[in-house]
Amino acid sequence: MQDCWVAHLLGPGKTYLDIGAGEPQLISNTYELERMGWTGILCDIEHEARLRAERKAVAVYGDAFAVDWNEAIKADVVDYLSLDLEPPALTLRALCALPLDRVRFRAITVEHDAYRGSTRERTAMRGILTAFGYELVAPDVCVAVGGALRPFEDWWVDPA
Repeated sequence: MQDCWVAHLLGPGKTYLDIGAGEPQLISNTYELERMGWTGILCDIEHEARLRAERKAVAVYGDAFAVDWNEAIKADVVDYLSLDLEPPALTLRALCALPLDRVRFRAITVEHDAYRGSTRERTAMRGILTAFGYELVAPDVCVAVGGALRPFEDWWVDPA
């Protein structure tokens, strides 16, 4: 439901950066946003070819760690950042690779998968985003796993 939250928060016709985009349509955090006139950058090593074929992104990348994000992100403000790599250590690594000192994201969803037993990555990601002035508005958003709700993601906003 990340796309619903972001669409409600920001409206149509904005920009996104989706790292760990996954399957192009069915479980995408940005596909419905794109249908609402949003544009942006997609990155997923497993689904790169399908993303190129099925989506209308400005750019599509495969390996998130082979991209110079300072070069790839031309704007100073991107409306939505979706970070969702597996395992969470890669999500943390991708967050650290972004030019957070230059680019502001109006809304961020970042998957930490704390339900898997480790909170180390969640703690580190929270420290980084807080240090850059982001506000945690929905900590530990849950997903149903085996009939129980499990914390897997945090939702952030730029208070400015």
